[in-house]
Amino acid sequence: MPLPASIIVGGGEMISPITWLWNIRHRKLIKETEAMIRLYLFLRHDCGLKEADKLSAKELRGLFLF
Repeated sequence: MPLPASIIVGGGEMISPITWLWNIRHRKLIKETEAMIRLYLFLRHDCGLKEADKLSAKELRGLFLF
């Protein structure tokens, strides 16, 4: 099934399906990044875990329960 030529969003604005999909994907990435930052700050400052400085984004992401 082909994608529609445009999608009507929120205030009646029409956008392309590609733009709509891109927005959804990046919204998810932004939420994921914010969650990783919160986890890092919790580990580093609240738990006093200095090793948190050495964790990569991939390792922090692996600590999530979702």
